[in-house]
Amino acid sequence: MNTPEDRTPRAAGAEAVIVRLADVLLRENAALGDGRRDELAGLTAEKIAACRAYEALLRSYADNPDTLAAIDDEQRRRLRQLGDKLIAVAKENARRLEVAVEAHRRFMDTVAEAARSLAPGPGTYSRNGSIGPGRTARAVAPVAVSVNRSL
Repeated sequence: MNTPEDRTPRAAGAEAVIVRLADVLLRENAALGDGRRDELAGLTAEKIAACRAYEALLRSYADNPDTLAAIDDEQRRRLRQLGDKLIAVAKENARRLEVAVEAHRRFMDTVAEAARSLAPGPGTYSRNGSIGPGRTARAVAPVAVSVNRSL
C-alpha cells in the first residue's frame, strides 16, 4: 500500500505538469493579446512539449486508475482546482488563436485582392484593331515587343 510520502511526489509531479502547460498558455495569450507575433514561434515548441507531458499524465492515470486513488483528498482538491484553471486558460487560448487566425485570413484576403486589382485584365480588340480595356476596367495594353529582322 502507498504511504503518504509516496503520494506527495505523484501529486506534485502532476501539479508541475499542469502548471507548466498553463504557464505556456498564459504567455501565449499575453503575446496574442499584445500583438507580439514574433514570440509565438518560440512558444510553439514549448507548448507542444507541455501538451505532450499533460497527455502522458492523463494517459498514465487512465492506464493506472490506482494512481488517482492513492492521492489524498487535499491533493485531489488541489489538482481539481488546477485543472479548472487550466481549462479556463485553454478556452481563452483557443478564442485568441481563432481571432488571430481570422485576422490573418482577412489580411491575406485584402493583400490578394489588392494584387488582383493591380494585375492587367484581358484586353479586347476594337473595330479598328486597337486593343482597349473591353468590359473590364483593369485591362491595359500589352507590353510592346520589337523584332530585329536583321538577324
